[in-house]
Amino acid sequence: TSCASPAGPNGNNGSAGPEEGAAGGLHRTVSKQQAPPGPPDLMTLQEVALHLAAARAKYQQNTDLPDEAVCRLMLMTRMAGLPLNRCRVDKSSLPGAGNGLFATRLINAGELISLYPTDALLVWEDASHSVESNIQIFFSKHIPPADRNVARTVTEWRGYEVPCNELVSIVGDPQLCHDLAYAAHLANDGAICSAPEGREEYERESAARANAEFIPLEVEEVDTNGFPMVLHFAARATKPIQPHQEILVTYGVGYWELNAAGLFNFPAS
Repeated sequence: TSCASPAGPNGNNGSAGPEEGAAGGLHRTVSKQQAPPGPPDLMTLQEVALHLAAARAKYQQNTDLPDEAVCRLMLMTRMAGLPLNRCRVDKSSLPGAGNGLFATRLINAGELISLYPTDALLVWEDASHSVESNIQIFFSKHIPPADRNVARTVTEWRGYEVPCNELVSIVGDPQLCHDLAYAAHLANDGAICSAPEGREEYERESAARANAEFIPLEVEEVDTNGFPMVLHFAARATKPIQPHQEILVTYGVGYWELNAAGLFNFPAS
């Protein structure tokens, strides 16, 4: 079942902004999905970090993989059965925005909302990320071979992109939205930037409306390029979010520039 349609001229696609992970207009459109009954909603950010640390230690003990490869493997894994069920997907409160992500209970400032999935890893030739740059794509093991569409990954999925560092970024598949423990990529931006001259107004409006942010769960060690290694990304509340309130983030101007250039439009053929 499809959970999203390709972005049109009025919808956000859930990418993160430069460096920190940003991301009427183009808001992602996903099918209505109520939070299913499932595991209890108990997981905290601290517990996610402890769980990841334990899994990393087990990999290091039982395999010969270098630590950088272990961290990348963990980044690209969707952990199953997490007790994290505090949001739902429903029609967005933003005009023309399609669907969005909503709290199902009070979420306090600083609290974990949902995790950000890594369905593919993009490794760039250089930090410019230009359309002329070479790019390596690594699909996560949970993505079936039939769904490993390179053209879709570098267009539509890039609308759901978060940078790990200057050379590496992750993307989520908008059609994989049924596990609400990994639904952070479905959060909308509360504002749009449709022209360069509207940048300051967009930044003010988006920041004022945002109640969440994307954060990396990093380790102290760095990779071979000197960047901190990331085990997962998460959405964290920056303000109290009331039950049934929409979860909003800031994508950043860079997202809207790519959107205006049509980069996220998957070819019909």
